[in-house]
Amino acid sequence: MIEKCPACLGSKSGKPVFTRTGELNRCARCGSLWRSEGPVYSDYGMSYFSNRGHLGEKASVRAAKIKSFRGFWKRASVPPSSKALEIGCATGWGLVAGRELGMQMHGLDVAAESDRLAMERGFPPGTVVQHLEQLETLRFPVVGFFDALEHIPEPEQFLEKLKHYLAPEACLIVVLPRADSLSRYCLGSMWPHFLPDHWLHFSARGFEIFAGRCGFDLAKTFFPLKWVTPFTLFRHLSLHSGIELAAPSFPIFPFNIGECGYVLRWRRPVGTLCCNPVEG
Repeated sequence: MIEKCPACLGSKSGKPVFTRTGELNRCARCGSLWRSEGPVYSDYGMSYFSNRGHLGEKASVRAAKIKSFRGFWKRASVPPSSKALEIGCATGWGLVAGRELGMQMHGLDVAAESDRLAMERGFPPGTVVQHLEQLETLRFPVVGFFDALEHIPEPEQFLEKLKHYLAPEACLIVVLPRADSLSRYCLGSMWPHFLPDHWLHFSARGFEIFAGRCGFDLAKTFFPLKWVTPFTLFRHLSLHSGIELAAPSFPIFPFNIGECGYVLRWRRPVGTLCCNPVEG
């Protein structure tokens, strides 16, 4: 049972938020939302990717995804040849986008199929691992969390482990739903980010407090445009409605419904050494 807010460690208010996928606690201090018992969905794999239109069988869907990820990766001010790690790389289109920008890509995903999908995109075996420890001596100057952090049951502990694989002054690019966004207030329980595998929704203040507690400075915020197709939107609508909906895969257009982007810089404690010897 998670009683304290995972973002700021504040207490929950007496006014929970009721959604289609269960009750969420609301932080009285920062306004972030979280599930007391963590995620109720963990079946990540091919059916999960397919149901959400992530596989990119259609050329327009692939193009839209790669264009979105390229925009996110460009937020990192690092040399083009830098090593980059994508957390929750799923079907591999974020890896492709980073490769197109000249970065040396690696991925982490709990789905065993993700490494095979990366190989289908032209990456060598082992590009995607399921556990951080499998990264061994690699260190990364840039790490991307694109719709990933809200899936992680213990985000503070995860970031602490991740520090072992960060280069000095590493940059984190984070895109996630914002609990205090206008769309959340307007749509209420129908907010599309209230999914069973999203266990934590940061408010803007909550995320800034969380980043600081974890040893990261907020360098900038940005408005993340996702390029989508009607096909992708209707796949997500089908998940919410339970009704199978069909839609064309054209045109490609920009979209954002209550999401925010952040660029963080790691404050490595003065006088400490990184655990791994290989630079990014």
